[in-house]
Amino acid sequence: MNRRARLREATGRQHAILDRLIDERQYFESMDGYCSWLRASFDFHREVQRLLTNAESASELPLGALLERASLLEQDLADLGVRAFVGRDEAFSARLGASEALGMLYVTEGASLGARVLLVRAKKLGLSENRGARNLSFAAHNLEHWRTFLAELEAFECPPADEQMMVAAAQRAFTIADRYWRRQ
Repeated sequence: MNRRARLREATGRQHAILDRLIDERQYFESMDGYCSWLRASFDFHREVQRLLTNAESASELPLGALLERASLLEQDLADLGVRAFVGRDEAFSARLGASEALGMLYVTEGASLGARVLLVRAKKLGLSENRGARNLSFAAHNLEHWRTFLAELEAFECPPADEQMMVAAAQRAFTIADRYWRRQ
């Protein structure tokens, strides 16, 4: 089993719970719902960005898409006049190692995969690549980045103990995401 499959298996339950929550809350059925989704998405990405930019070897991590998406989410919020919360996950504020950072990036990068479907739904609300849905457009048209990230993830060499830390960090990223979406 490759690393992606192990991470997917280890986070599968949390992922399903988060997907179900997002579907139940019908975020893409109204502008108010979308604004709530956008706020949670921004808060989640900013929290993970804070953790990852403070990680060991942060300069060697593939953070470009995360930083770009967080910036675009901020622009989308401004377009719609929405304020974000941006809290801090104090329970996970220790400096991350490279394997933990990759575990968190697995979650943020993977979140981009459904962007094509979500972009279509956002457009039905009158949003576009130039107003309110920049982040979704970026993710929907940047799938090559996901493939590159997966290659880096698989090539990363680490001992089994570090791989367990990677899994734990991916699970923690889902816990952080769950907290932000439940708050909305």
